[in-house]
Amino acid sequence: MKDGWRWPNFSPEEVLSPDGITQLGQRNIMLIAPSLLDALEEFRVIVDAPLYINFDKLKYRGYRSPFENYKVVKGETYSFHMQGLAVDVSSPIGVDKLHELALSFDKWQGVGYYPTRGFCHLDMRPSLNGNRTTWKL
Repeated sequence: MKDGWRWPNFSPEEVLSPDGITQLGQRNIMLIAPSLLDALEEFRVIVDAPLYINFDKLKYRGYRSPFENYKVVKGETYSFHMQGLAVDVSSPIGVDKLHELALSFDKWQGVGYYPTRGFCHLDMRPSLNGNRTTWKL
């Protein structure tokens, strides 16, 4: 892939916020964990349907800069999105099936279920005891 991008099912625009795209374009740093993108590629095969991250007017569902996290989306103080370890995804298969598959995929350490908003939060947070963190809002 172009410029070392090795994730064919996802473009930088899909996983990075506007600030993240700027940093990537300036070749400063990669702001999303390659291991997260590797897991997304594997998960995409399991889902067997597209996964949507940053699309249309929803631009802050992958990596977020601290400014974007606090000021734009009013995110959590220690958001895994700011560390490049989290994405919020939706899919044509529906949020219920997506959530079920996310829970069966052992690489996600955090799985949030947002049925009324139509997406699941997936992350690779560090785990001290190997237990997964899950929640529903």
